[in-house]
Amino acid sequence: MRILRTNPQWCTVESPSQWNKRAHSPEFLFSEAPNFANEESERTPRRQKTPFSPQNANEEQLEKILFEFKKISDVCKAEHEDKKRHRATVEEMKGEELELKKREMKIQRKEKDFQFYIQPHQHLSGSHLAAFLQMKEEIMKRWGWK
Repeated sequence: MRILRTNPQWCTVESPSQWNKRAHSPEFLFSEAPNFANEESERTPRRQKTPFSPQNANEEQLEKILFEFKKISDVCKAEHEDKKRHRATVEEMKGEELELKKREMKIQRKEKDFQFYIQPHQHLSGSHLAAFLQMKEEIMKRWGWK
């Protein structure tokens, strides 16, 4: 196969032995090519776009569209309100759980302090006895025991 380089776009051409009977040269192949430049001038001009105005549109269709839009908008607002309420409920439950944990921890702390307070201290002496008695006083102040 040969490549013609005289054409603006290169194309492959078969060897002369494979040409059909009418075509005796590669120029014949290009002479039968359609002329697209003439076809463009025969086209009908495009329709000019008109700006949208309510007078041109069907009012019933516009009302249907507005009705659907309002319905969708109402559904979205309702969903948003539901999400807000759910979030508030979850936050409230978290707050209640936190208060419950605090109360439980306070009760556990009070039990530990009471267990420490009732321990005997007769076997201690010196600095250990002083530290033990000081801790007992702090526990008494913390819980208001006398």
